[in-house]
Amino acid sequence: MLISKLGLDETEIAEMSKEEAVGRLQRYWIEGGWSGGSGNTAPSE
Repeated sequence: MLISKLGLDETEIAEMSKEEAVGRLQRYWIEGGWSGGSGNTAPSE
């Protein structure tokens, strides 16, 4: 999901802790990233 939904690359993900990865996904869901959009873009920060 980090690659397909947030557009992160494998290197970036490999450097994240589990907590960081979960936090990124939680922000994506909270900010409505799951409700449509173009799919492969990260939510604006």
